[in-house]
Amino acid sequence: MGRTLFYDKKLSVDNSLACRSLPQPREWFTDGQKHSTGFRGQTGTRNAPTVVNAAYSPLQFWDGRANSLEAQAAGPIANPIEMNHPA
Repeated sequence: MGRTLFYDKKLSVDNSLACRSLPQPREWFTDGQKHSTGFRGQTGTRNAPTVVNAAYSPLQFWDGRANSLEAQAAGPIANPIEMNHPA
């Protein structure tokens, strides 16, 4: 189920972005940008951290505000700049 959701574009409000839309293998599974872009090309305030071994990290996001991978997933989906999907 996790892999299915990672690739599912229905998680964005206009069906244009999936969690997989950003991380690129050639960029060490980041988006390779100074500031990540999201819904309708809006620029965020941070870049996407790598997803490599993210499941083993005790805290998620650059500032550690999510204490699990499951808690982290809700942030980008609801963020109006990232995927803009209401909770």
